[in-house]
Amino acid sequence: MNPSQLAALDILTPAQRELVASLRRELQDEEKTDVFRLDMTDVESAQLVKSCRLQQKEMADEAFESPKNVVILDEKGRVILVYKPNYLPDSVLRSTEAAIETLLENVELKLPRDDDRRSDLDRRCLVDKYGDGKFGVLYCSCWMEQGKVDKGPLVCREMSDGATHFSNCCIFVSDMERTKEKLSLLYAAADPVRWRQCVDIFDALRVLRPSARVLTTSKIDPWTSLALVANVPTDVHRDANDARHMLSGIASSGAFPRSWLVVHSGGFKMRIKPEHGILLNTHVLAHFASSEEGETMELEGDGEDEAMGSELDRTGEAEGSKSNRREWIADEVRRAHGQYILSFFNHQSVQDWVRAKVESSERRQTR
Repeated sequence: MNPSQLAALDILTPAQRELVASLRRELQDEEKTDVFRLDMTDVESAQLVKSCRLQQKEMADEAFESPKNVVILDEKGRVILVYKPNYLPDSVLRSTEAAIETLLENVELKLPRDDDRRSDLDRRCLVDKYGDGKFGVLYCSCWMEQGKVDKGPLVCREMSDGATHFSNCCIFVSDMERTKEKLSLLYAAADPVRWRQCVDIFDALRVLRPSARVLTTSKIDPWTSLALVANVPTDVHRDANDARHMLSGIASSGAFPRSWLVVHSGGFKMRIKPEHGILLNTHVLAHFASSEEGETMELEGDGEDEAMGSELDRTGEAEGSKSNRREWIADEVRRAHGQYILSFFNHQSVQDWVRAKVESSERRQTR
């Protein structure tokens, strides 16, 4: 590492620095990691991305899947994607499962309104498949509220739907600590300087906006926002409001026997499995989740459940999947297995606001 990269890691503990160094060596080892370059000078327009939605299945079928770790760089050498299979340990997977289970016991999820990324959703079908309140999108975020830009970053109104709901959201954020820390350390290994910039911006945000403290989980937290996408498909899209040159962290929980995160911009796909870690520049890379037809498995009875569990064991799916299968049956009725995507991200407007405030304060101090 060069001096600036080493300096960026000075807030880590010795054990964390050792892990980051090991991860970085692996990501730079050509026998373990495929490295690609994409010219992202001209980012795909929202209109162009939307026009590709009818071809999503074909895009997923034709996309390249690497058996190794994957790192993708843009035309300037900036990291825009990291895929690390089998990265998250069982203890983290269990804590994530438990956090989602606790959340769904206390919070009814809702479908987002006017969300172009998730169009034509059949609510009745989703109720029959997963149960009422078990599908939708939950945001625990700090961003510029529409029509309130002059007030600066605010904790999103979706969290503030009553004191009990707010408390449950805060508990969920806190329960994500171990998952966020592991993804944060992967980010530190892949791009130490930009990772540290995100950490410092969040640190400054907590001073400037004390309400944002409910969204942080540690002093090395690089992401101000969290989204849980539960049991709803997402069409190919770019997240135009996300940070332009920073990475978002992607994790999952639940059953994903044959699912991929597809990056349309480069024709890549990565298996979605709870143990896999993904970092993605969600601003520049158009992406979507794809599942083969017939993936979601309905439970018909004990015999069917045992047969499916044996099949999962034979195909090498996530360890313990058979013993944990019943945890995802809602309200003790036979439901489809839950599929949950967790996204940790930053908004560009929030980072710009924090930078402007910090620079203004520094100028005043030097006068």
